[in-house]
Amino acid sequence: MAFNVDDYIEVKDRIISFYKDHPDGRIQTEVIELTDARVTVKSMVYQSSEDTLPTSGHSWLNIPGTTNFTRGAELENAETSAVGRALAMMGYEVKKSIASRDEV
Repeated sequence: MAFNVDDYIEVKDRIISFYKDHPDGRIQTEVIELTDARVTVKSMVYQSSEDTLPTSGHSWLNIPGTTNFTRGAELENAETSAVGRALAMMGYEVKKSIASRDEV
């Protein structure tokens, strides 16, 4: 089955849904790797301050980015994608896949 962009829920909307359901939750990101050639980001999503088993998501991008959208904003795009993947792993707004719009 082909990816339908109309089924994609943007990360900003996943974040809104998450905080609506978990007002005491938090999303934390960390740069795992940053070189001249690549950036890798890890995201951890905690449902509450007591959550000891957060959900994680990772993303990486080549530097320089390969599109006008990613070039010059590789870190920001990797971070957003990692957050979106972590929220998708929790089941937030997943319809067909957990891939980001830019990944497909």
